Amino acid sequence: MNRRGRVVIAAVVTAAAMAMVLAGTWQSSVPFVGPGELGPEHDGQRVQVEGRVEALSPDRDQLVLELSDGGAASTTVRYAYADRRPLTLEVGRIVVAKGLYAEGVIDAHQVSVRAHEE
Repeated sequence: MNRRGRVVIAAVVTAAAMAMVLAGTWQSSVPFVGPGELGPEHDGQRVQVEGRVEALSPDRDQLVLELSDGGAASTTVRYAYADRRPLTLEVGRIVVAKGLYAEGVIDAHQVSVRAHEE
């Protein structure tokens, strides 16, 4: 194979690799919203929501959180934890919940408690 053929093959492989990286990044992007920004346009989508825990109620193998954005808006988060709940998760703390938003409720697969609050 001559030099021109090797250059063409290298260019095609590089373009394919870049396309795969961009496609993976685009598909994995999850919107970051507050409880007041959630609406019908987010229904059925994965979201990240940051809010203050206003209510926390344990239910068999999951927690039900009510997150607020400091105003009148709030949303419900169901978090089924596999091992144990985060030790610092309590009312008044700011958390980020990541999960699927459907019919006004977030089914979270991850809940992180902010270490430094304002």
